[in-house]
Amino acid sequence: MATFQLSLITPESVTFEGDIEHVSVPAAEGYMGVLPGHAPTITSLQKGAVTLRNGSETTIYAIGAGVLEISETRALILADNIELAESLDDAKEKALKLADALKAS
Repeated sequence: MATFQLSLITPESVTFEGDIEHVSVPAAEGYMGVLPGHAPTITSLQKGAVTLRNGSETTIYAIGAGVLEISETRALILADNIELAESLDDAKEKALKLADALKAS
């Protein structure tokens, strides 16, 4: 299956960078999926789970909020905080904590 380059970046570090087949993100309008060849897009992201899929492998990250930029060959997620999650429920819990931490600062 075709892939595209994805980067998950915080102000402190690059959390993930690699080729993936699909990513699902919590866009401002609701969850959206990105596949190779997606139309160029820029959208804000709300707290929630970012799900990466490569074949049968799935990796889930929690984000507090951020921005997604999609170009012809890559997608870039910039967020204040990104944490690896064990499951969707774990990602939801961590995302709420990340959002609360942003409000407090």
